[in-house]
Amino acid sequence: MANLFLEIFTAVVAVAAAYFVYRQTITFRNSERSWVLGGVEDLSIQNVLVSKANGSDVVPVICTLRNYGVKPVWITAASWGLKVVESAANLPTEPDYGEWKRLETHVPLLPESTGRYVRHVLVISVAEFESVLAKKRELYVYGFASYKDAFGLPRESRFCFNYVGNPPCFQPGGPKNYNRYC
Repeated sequence: MANLFLEIFTAVVAVAAAYFVYRQTITFRNSERSWVLGGVEDLSIQNVLVSKANGSDVVPVICTLRNYGVKPVWITAASWGLKVVESAANLPTEPDYGEWKRLETHVPLLPESTGRYVRHVLVISVAEFESVLAKKRELYVYGFASYKDAFGLPRESRFCFNYVGNPPCFQPGGPKNYNRYC
């Protein structure tokens, strides 16, 4: 009888130990994981003036992807979009990324502290940007990035920024489905 009790006790301890090792692995992955976040460099009336002075009828909108974490990641696909609308209600509930770029990179995107990031340039017409500055319309810049983290797990980030405020700048915004990190 004592041997049976000892065998059951040993089995229970082994199961509990396996569970704790599993939970420690999950905790380690979550604490060490990296987060790829999108960003947009701010615009101003100076961007319009420079574009006009250079004879251009478009203003560049510079989008970025940065790795905010401690481990490298590998970007597998990314896309950015830009919409000028009357209000947020005019945005589709699901973002339309159109043609997205598959980026099977073999070079990792290192943590943000290294200063490395992915950069992409969109354009908006001077006339559209002036209507945004006059607060007649709203500007949204959005995108996504699919990537593999240092543990080989697939991840995705969606992000959206609205050009608002006084003075205006890009701030996180847009419908719920435009912003997701998993």
